[in-house]
This record gives sequence, structure tokens and C-alpha cells, in this order.
Amino acid sequence: MQRKAFSLVELVVVMAIIGLLAGLLLPAVQMAREAARRVACSSNLRNLGLGVDNYLTAMRRIPIGNDLLSSTEHSWASNILPYVEEMKLFARIDFNKQWDDPISNHSVAKANIAICRCPSALKIFDGKIDFGGVQGSGLTGLSLGMAANDAFGCGSLIVRVRDQPNPLRPSAITDGFSNTIIIAESVDRNSENSGRWACGRNCFSQNQSLDDSQSDGMVSKHSGVHALFMDGRLNLVSKSIDTRILGAWCTRNGGETTRNSED
Repeated sequence: MQRKAFSLVELVVVMAIIGLLAGLLLPAVQMAREAARRVACSSNLRNLGLGVDNYLTAMRRIPIGNDLLSSTEHSWASNILPYVEEMKLFARIDFNKQWDDPISNHSVAKANIAICRCPSALKIFDGKIDFGGVQGSGLTGLSLGMAANDAFGCGSLIVRVRDQPNPLRPSAITDGFSNTIIIAESVDRNSENSGRWACGRNCFSQNQSLDDSQSDGMVSKHSGVHALFMDGRLNLVSKSIDTRILGAWCTRNGGETTRNSED
């Protein structure tokens, strides 16, 4: 009996159809994967926000963003460790020594904390954080100082300096919790300092529009930038947002009238 088989032409047609279907399916798979990464990123940011909120409830003050006055430069992320189920890591930190002191803190500062990462980020190194505390903004025309009404000191996670030596109380957020960003995505920064959770230099003043090519501030690998407001609300902020609104959201006391949306 004669055996039947595909002809060369039939085989080429079948392979072409399979290739076409694969080409149509691949973008959908990539979109689904990115959606999953975006959800994981937002979940991590929410957990960090819960840590700050629990710290605020327990201590009745907002954590210092960066302790520059003592020259230790310990960060807000270090202070909220007990409130994000990292008590053992917190206990290993010597807050009287510099954040990366080679004897006391170097090894702990290299610890990897899952909720500090964005799955879409490209760089990988020990102690990384893909989120930063907002210490202020120069987008509303403020002078470049670190006092309460200056661009580098008007945010919710302040740098501790002589002009502002004490942690903020909730009453200092005069623009309202729903109008003030406290933490936002800032992915793939310097592995030596600003990109490390233990270093207070992960805080930033937002002085540019949302652009992934900038070296600091709000940067994301998603279609927008995840930003967490002090009332716990999370926004995916459009990269084309009006810079005046962005600057107003990054200050705690400017008196601007904004809405916590992107209408």
C-alpha cells in the first residue's frame, strides 16, 4: 500500500501558518507578562507604604528620609524594617555608624529585600531598591535649599539637616495626605548609594518631568510611574503629566490645589 506524506509545499504552508500564529501570540504573551510585573511592582510599593503607615502609627511621626545631620545617612527604609516583617535585619543595623560602615553595617546593607524591587528593572545588585522617598520638588519654582519651604526640603520624607533637624509630624503635611506623594518608583539607580535601600540618598527631589532617561527622580520601566500618596492611594502617573501638578504632588506644604487623579 502506498504511504501518504506531506509534500514540500504543504509543509512550507503549515510552517508559515504556525509562524504567523506565533507572531500574533507573542505580543499578547509579552503584554500579559508586563501586566504581571506591573502588578507585582505596585504590590511591593504598597507594602512599603504600609510599613511607613505602621511606623507613623507607632511613633507618631514620619520617618526621616536621610539622616545627613549625623553623617550616618541612614534611610527611611531602614527605619521601617520592623513594620515590614524585617525585624531581624533591623536588629543588625548600628544606627550610630554610617549606613555602610565596613565593620558594623556593610554586610546588612547588602541584604536583598523582595519588596524593594521592581520586576521590570534591569540592573541587579545586592541591597538594591527601585523606589525612592520624595524629599521635595523644584517644579513649583522653589529655591534650591533644604529648609521646609525649599525644593530639597518641602517633601514628606525629609533629609535631616540643621534647617530641619526633627522628624515631621502628620500636621506638617498641610497640603493633605491625599495630595502628597511619599514614595515613588526610581529604578536602576547608582549601586553605590542612591540605589541602595540602606542609604538615605535614595530620597530625591523631583526637578524634572517624568522621563526614563533622567539619572534620578521618578523613573519607571512601565508605561507610567507608580507613586504612593500618604493616604495609601497608589497612582500610575502618566509620563506626560503636567509638571506643575507633579511638583505640587511632591510638596507637602505648597498650598497648591490639585486632585489625586489624572483627569
